[in-house]
Amino acid sequence: MRHGFATVVNVQIRYANGNCHMEISDNGRPPAKPVMEGGGIGGMRSKAAVLGGMLTVITEPRFVLRAELPGGDYV
Repeated sequence: MRHGFATVVNVQIRYANGNCHMEISDNGRPPAKPVMEGGGIGGMRSKAAVLGGMLTVITEPRFVLRAELPGGDYV
């Protein structure tokens, strides 16, 4: 999202079956090369894993981050 020259970002958060589902997408261009997980995406993936969740990165046709976190005191 940061490197895709987006002008609009969409954030959706919903709670279902005690879990938190988040999706963040934009209207920017997809990456020209495969995404290398550095501090940003890697850090988000690690934090989701600590909470028992997961992070999914989609790059085509647009950049999308999806996070699923189990319910808990932090939700």
